[in-house]
Amino acid sequence: MQMDPEQVEQGLAQLFNGCPRTVVPWQSAVRAKQGRDTDLKEIRQILNSRVVLCEVDPLALRASQPYILLEHVRYYLRSEWAHTGRTSADRSVVLNRFPLVIPDDRGNLRIVAGHHRAAAALITGQALLVRTRVGGDSEPTALTPTLFLNSDQDPSVVHRELGLRGLSDHEIAFACRVARVSVTCVGFKPCVGFPNWSFIPVCDT
Repeated sequence: MQMDPEQVEQGLAQLFNGCPRTVVPWQSAVRAKQGRDTDLKEIRQILNSRVVLCEVDPLALRASQPYILLEHVRYYLRSEWAHTGRTSADRSVVLNRFPLVIPDDRGNLRIVAGHHRAAAALITGQALLVRTRVGGDSEPTALTPTLFLNSDQDPSVVHRELGLRGLSDHEIAFACRVARVSVTCVGFKPCVGFPNWSFIPVCDT
């Protein structure tokens, strides 16, 4: 659902009330009894698998940070991220590539990454696409929220399509690395140099 600019501004005004940041519009999540180590293990299992996305209701989420920023929510109300996968900040952070949620002790889904994208989904009234589990082999792999690779497709289509969307070779290689699509399958040499991609977010967006 595409909102017109006036609706977008109305939604942002209701949420932020003219301020550059606001308190998150969700209750805080309950930390798992097993503690941080268990959370990190679950998160790493998801990050070390192919990117499989599913829809969740943004109203039903729980927060793991206190504030969100207007500039980031505004970014996700445009089509840039859905089309290219480029995040509003920390574009070389693996965890930040897609929203990620895990259950808390009460069965609620806690936002690990993606509070600003979840807020944008609240404003538009759309479901939020998230990573929340290790996907099955037959499920499509997401390169961006609008580009998926089926198991029977030639991975070289990824390079071509992402290139048409304006991504550089550097960005395409990062997208493939996050999605666990071999960079050699899409035309890159194994020795090509890339930056130090991190699993730990500097700033969750």
